[in-house]
Amino acid sequence: MERWSVLLCLLVAFGTCMTQVQFVVGNDEDEVDPEHAHPDKLRTKPPSWLPPISDRLLQLLDIREENGSYVLPKLRYDYDALEPYMSERTVRIHHTGHHASYTSRMNSILQHMTTDDVVRNPVEHLMHLDDLIEDFRGLYCNQAGGYVNHAFTFFVMGKLDQNKEEEEQGPKGKILEMIETTYGTADILIDRFSSIATQVFGSGYVWLCLDNKGRTRLQLIHTTNQNTPLADGYRPVLAIDLWEHAYYLQYQNKRTDYITTWWQLVDWDRVNELLVVWLETSSVTDGDTDGEAVPEKEEL
Repeated sequence: MERWSVLLCLLVAFGTCMTQVQFVVGNDEDEVDPEHAHPDKLRTKPPSWLPPISDRLLQLLDIREENGSYVLPKLRYDYDALEPYMSERTVRIHHTGHHASYTSRMNSILQHMTTDDVVRNPVEHLMHLDDLIEDFRGLYCNQAGGYVNHAFTFFVMGKLDQNKEEEEQGPKGKILEMIETTYGTADILIDRFSSIATQVFGSGYVWLCLDNKGRTRLQLIHTTNQNTPLADGYRPVLAIDLWEHAYYLQYQNKRTDYITTWWQLVDWDRVNELLVVWLETSSVTDGDTDGEAVPEKEEL
């Protein structure tokens, strides 16, 4: 019986890794439309355009090395700062348990991995998966994806300032301008984002990104597991973690309640910071979409 249990665990682990590798090295026929909002089938060749990664972006996300290993990014707030919307225990376990585990496992893989190109940081590695040795692609996508995805999701959350009106803490500046250009109003964006999030089956994320062609336009993206839109050149500015570990201690199976409440924690100043960094370092042109609402494919 014990032998069968071990065999079953190995098969499950192998299947997970193979699924991830297939996302990376699938057939040309399986390439995903770059406009699609669900870019989980990672391309067999790099997209025609990838954004540069600035030191400022890595500083914001606190992605850095110490003594040859990447460190667990620090939170900008205390573990109890997001209460009552997110409990201290949820944030602490999520950060020191799950995020820390992805950090440790990613570092373990990096110690045994070389690339055909220059050594890169984890964000750049995820954008250049084709350069990684094939045997490591699936494993690395899982662990580095978890490391980087969590860095984004923790960064864009923060405690509402009780001394300010709710309207003062919503989107403003460049992010509001772009939201209104693409969606009409922030409320419409929130409704569409939330609708996608409630329909995602299993684990994953929903993202608000700058598009993957270097243009200054927004798109909604959803990914499963620890896949990341960075791999297809999208530039994330906002993300919600839909893995159960992100909310189950407090919300149990009520994912919709978690999604609704999560908007109370979005720090739009941080979202704006990410947006400005991407715009300053990676935007090519507005193309022919400037000032027009961008049609999106949000079906699951």
